[in-house]
Amino acid sequence: EEKYIEGKIKNLLECYPRDKMNILVVDNGSNDKTGEIASRMDVRLLNSKPGKINALNTGLENAKTNIIIMTDADTILQPGSIKSMLGYIHGNIGAVGGYTSLVKKKLFYMESKNAYSENDWMTRYKEGLLDSCVSLDGKLIAFRKDLFSKFPDNCYQDDYELTFSLRKNGYRSIIDRNAIVYEETPSGLLEEIKQIRNRMRISIMMNFKKIRFLFNPRYGYYSMFIFPSRRFLPLMLPWFAAYIFVFVAAYSWIIALLLAGILVAGLFILGKEYMVMQLIGVTLAWLDIITLRVKTGAKWKKVES
Repeated sequence: EEKYIEGKIKNLLECYPRDKMNILVVDNGSNDKTGEIASRMDVRLLNSKPGKINALNTGLENAKTNIIIMTDADTILQPGSIKSMLGYIHGNIGAVGGYTSLVKKKLFYMESKNAYSENDWMTRYKEGLLDSCVSLDGKLIAFRKDLFSKFPDNCYQDDYELTFSLRKNGYRSIIDRNAIVYEETPSGLLEEIKQIRNRMRISIMMNFKKIRFLFNPRYGYYSMFIFPSRRFLPLMLPWFAAYIFVFVAAYSWIIALLLAGILVAGLFILGKEYMVMQLIGVTLAWLDIITLRVKTGAKWKKVES
């Protein structure tokens, strides 16, 4: 992350009083100048074994404060975000997530993606008012270390794992609309689909790992409504679509292909290009799972390659 790390650290120093926070930078086996740049700044540089879960646990082990803030190197926080988030951590609120805003680029699907993102984050905010948001997001999370101090070694997705763990123990995870975090978008269509594919793959695996939460009244609205409608059933869409396609194709392949073409064309006409990309990404994610291309430990893609 040599491209981002200096700006990220400067951004953090502008967001909260320096004498009231410790900044830990975890170098997870980088082979660029990330560690060298960070070592020259007012932070504590740590090294960990390969794998994102190892990086996060190294940071947690070395953190001296009870309030932990996790944030990705390639994101920028709006000043005041940290202070705003900390004001919500009390009572049964165990974690607070930032509200993502996309850095816009000139891509043909950008308007569609931006609309999707805005709807998703507003929905997560409202879920937090009802119970817990469907999932926190690693771009920016504040939580209590006494409630969650270590990610399991077999973890697939850190932010999703944290959300489930807190809800299991009776604590809510909410979104702070005033804690804005700006996220860079992939540079093009193929990179975008690749990112969707990676995220969906581990989300699907997490869904089945946490299947006991599905329609379990013990966990309130989160299990009875939020988790099923927002994460579990939507990620099953390729199977539903395949069933319908095969059913119609048994009668006529031409009609089946025609209906599929009309659906895709209709989504593009309605400006829903990003939904088509999501469906492609989810379908490829299921293909990865079926072919056993899944690993635990949330291994960094850069290290894997």
